[in-house]
Amino acid sequence: MTESVFADRIVQNLLDTDFYKLTMMQAVLHNYPNAEVEWEFRCRNAEDLTP
Repeated sequence: MTESVFADRIVQNLLDTDFYKLTMMQAVLHNYPNAEVEWEFRCRNAEDLTP
């Protein structure tokens, strides 16, 4: 069997996401729909993600 090209990825499926973060974001969205938020993406490895 061949190995998947995604085998070395940190998040391999949606079940790997942080449930606490998802529920807190949902609570903020429902309670403060007009709030302005700021987010940051951090790649935890040295992979080049530029197109």
